[in-house]
Amino acid sequence: MFICIARTLARSPVRRLGRPVRLNLRIAYSSKTKPHPTTSKEEEPTFFEENSENNKNSIPFKDKLSSFIVNFIKQESQALASSFDNDLLYGNAIDVNTDYSIILEPQLQSEIDNALDNYNKLFILLSHNPISIPAQAYLHFLEKIDTPLDSKLRSLLLKRLLYHQQYETCWRICIDTYTSLTDIEDFIDLAAVSLRENNNSTFGLNSLLVASHSQVFNQRLHNHILDTLSFKFKIPRPDLEHKLSFYDELQTMQTLEDLALFRENNGSYMSNDVDYEVMYLRKHISLIRSDTSIKVSDCYGLLHERENLVRMPGWLSFISPSFLGSTTLNNAVGSLVSTPSISTKIVESINHILRTNKHIGLNEADVVYILNSQANIKAYNIYSLYIASNPSLPNKRIVNLLMAQVILQLHYVQIRSILFRHYQVLDDDVLVEALVRVLGESTKDFEEIIGKLFKNSTFSQSLTISTTIVDLAVNSGYSVSQIERMLLIFHGFDKSGKLLGNLLKSETLSSYSEQQHIELYSKLIMAPEISSTKTLLELNRCILRRGLIEETLISGILERVLNSTLRKDFILARARDSKRKLPQGFQRIHMLANVSERANFHNSLRALGQTYSLLGAKDMARVVDITSNYIFSRHFTFCRDKFGRDYLINNVVSEMMRFVERESRTKPKETIFKVRDLLTELKSDSKVIRCHLFRMMVREDPSKAIQLLQFYSDNKSSLAGIIPYMISGILSTEKLEKNRKLQVLDRFLSELVVLGYRHRITQKTGHELVRLLKQDSVSGKALTPQSVSWILEFSRNNKALNRVLQVHFRRDKKNTL
Repeated sequence: MFICIARTLARSPVRRLGRPVRLNLRIAYSSKTKPHPTTSKEEEPTFFEENSENNKNSIPFKDKLSSFIVNFIKQESQALASSFDNDLLYGNAIDVNTDYSIILEPQLQSEIDNALDNYNKLFILLSHNPISIPAQAYLHFLEKIDTPLDSKLRSLLLKRLLYHQQYETCWRICIDTYTSLTDIEDFIDLAAVSLRENNNSTFGLNSLLVASHSQVFNQRLHNHILDTLSFKFKIPRPDLEHKLSFYDELQTMQTLEDLALFRENNGSYMSNDVDYEVMYLRKHISLIRSDTSIKVSDCYGLLHERENLVRMPGWLSFISPSFLGSTTLNNAVGSLVSTPSISTKIVESINHILRTNKHIGLNEADVVYILNSQANIKAYNIYSLYIASNPSLPNKRIVNLLMAQVILQLHYVQIRSILFRHYQVLDDDVLVEALVRVLGESTKDFEEIIGKLFKNSTFSQSLTISTTIVDLAVNSGYSVSQIERMLLIFHGFDKSGKLLGNLLKSETLSSYSEQQHIELYSKLIMAPEISSTKTLLELNRCILRRGLIEETLISGILERVLNSTLRKDFILARARDSKRKLPQGFQRIHMLANVSERANFHNSLRALGQTYSLLGAKDMARVVDITSNYIFSRHFTFCRDKFGRDYLINNVVSEMMRFVERESRTKPKETIFKVRDLLTELKSDSKVIRCHLFRMMVREDPSKAIQLLQFYSDNKSSLAGIIPYMISGILSTEKLEKNRKLQVLDRFLSELVVLGYRHRITQKTGHELVRLLKQDSVSGKALTPQSVSWILEFSRNNKALNRVLQVHFRRDKKNTL
């Protein structure tokens, strides 16, 4: 068939013209080797008549050429797949009628299944790394396409076939579809680039040359190909012709005896040119490929004296027999065929070569062949040879497969070597496995590589990888100390504490026993690496979320939070420059602190209180008891004076109850019951909590204010310090409108006098009352004349309220100006 095409082309020699020469697309294909009969002019227009610009019935050239390419592929795909050079393809032949979708990897198969049509399916295949796609899969989908491929997609198809060393297939597509010699030259340019990219220039050129010899029957065209190859690769044309003659004569050798005699006659130039040597070696292996008695040592004997050959990347895949999947890293393909015995033995001979020759060149095709050969060869040896030959652009999939094997072999130095060099191309599962191995050997190395990983990663990426590492480390049985050290390393690259907080929520850590959790959090609390207040507060939330109401944890967090917000040594040093007479103890620290430090201090107490408020009544009581007992113990070092201790515990509890009260606005009864249960469980002083409870009760039912006064009239000391909170409940209740609130307050104050309670209106109460009046002004709801008269009279008789009114008046006047 192809001879027929060639002879037809020979009768219409291709020449460079001012316009592209158009092929006669009406050529009929025949499997016969005789010349195709010439079509008479009467029966059919000549080539130039049919394609003449004056021919109105002429089909546009673009459409005819596209149709020709597609039809040719369709009709000849069987021949393309089955007629690979026998010296290149050994083992199972591929049936083009096979559904090649079954040998695509699951993720890629899913993409193919979701594609709109066969054109898009081929496009998806071509857009993926060819290392995971069998060469014949491209032809399988190409066969089903009716739409012509554009030039870019066609070039990409040829590059993919060149990657899989399908040189004859590429020549067939090129020769049978070219329109001018420029197309041939463009293909050779494309091939040269591809061979360089595949690090296979020497042996790839040899294969490209031989394949053109077997596929191009037009002598003029073949001469032009030789000229172009000579110019492109800087090789004299006579040398190329001599190599083809050598190859032709070599193919006539049928026995090892003939081959040995051939070597004697041609040994002079074989020893000076690796191309001759490698073609000879390849023929030798083809003659012994079926001999099951061949041993690894026999293969080594063929290679050990050819040091110059094995140093050149691409030698292994060139001399070794091809088989289905030999150029593809695809588990599905590998499961369909068995590796030829000779392939395994050739690869295993590398182990023997390495004893005397450490300089073995391997390109990507060689490594893929090794990985498919099922040979017993150390993964790190393959990696080292591959990287030495391809230092700048290693294939991601190859590095991952080799790293996975090295990890299984538990060689730390080798794991570290690959990890530090190629951590950026490792898949997450392989990377995590390697990092966990490194953690078990060297925390210093682990910290260094994590720093490299996190440097250019987003928070989400860092969280994903670190969470996976924590999970694997815990499941691998790493000790609490190792996990703690790992968490601190992660925290070192995210000082906000957000990453640490998320890691501590890990489901895997939930498998820890309570004692393991206490041990882990105790270590983290005391770790100097955790110094920010924000991180300590996040740590506190994690502790309580785990239900770890334990004395060492609660007290340890409190002490560290206080010291991180008010740094005593730094603040007290300011006293030397102060001319003020300062009190001692906590008051001294608080007065010397600047506005920002005091704000941070109170915000931290508020954050602690908010976290405690989320607990149930029983746990909340335990936390308050632990906090109170610790603050008043000799172990508490932040401050030792009574004023400071009282101030701290009251503020922590007040902030806690502040957030509890917030909850009471939506769930008043449930919250009141919760606080009553809290008081029942509480063993330490409960005055602050009782104050907030009374305010909640009055806010929920203002009539209870007077009832409570009457109930405790015989034990007035029980309400000491609580009355201001009851007044606050009256002023903040949502059950009464503003005028009614003032009426209830007037009655409440009168009842205080009647029942004999001693109480003075404080400035805090005065501020609440003024805020109530301002809210009235903003809302537009006017106070009644009676309410206004009451306020004026009340302020005239109360110094605290009078001072508050003056303060607000001056502030409002200043803001107005």
